Amino acid sequence: IKDRFYSKEHDILYKVQQNSFAKEITTETDAIIPNSYIIIRVLDSSKVNPTFLTYYLNDPRVEYEIQRTIDSTKIMKVSTKILKDLKILLPTKEEQDKQVELITKINRRIELKKKSIMCDEKLINSLYDAVIGDVYAN
Repeated sequence: IKDRFYSKEHDILYKVQQNSFAKEITTETDAIIPNSYIIIRVLDSSKVNPTFLTYYLNDPRVEYEIQRTIDSTKIMKVSTKILKDLKILLPTKEEQDKQVELITKINRRIELKKKSIMCDEKLINSLYDAVIGDVYAN
């Protein structure tokens, strides 16, 4: 198997069949990537932030642009030609880094809020447990 088929840090995997999505690989390296994915590898990290590009590719507007170029008479499949021809509008690397930092902070807040909601739901359940107990266990 050629080296190019193994994942590297910060690779973006783009699923080419069914529902397309991009995902940044941050820790997994040397995994063999199946042929249902395209590896997008940022060669010049001084110009492109891979995390920014991942969010960009996952944006519904970009997804729509990709989907409308797919020949619907064939199996729904994104080809490398479609991705190569896709016009990607990237701001400066500094702006990409700022956006990624902000998105990362927002995602952390979202996760904290989800955990808080789960704790609140557990608290509600424990209140019912204290009142009802094991009455319905039999």
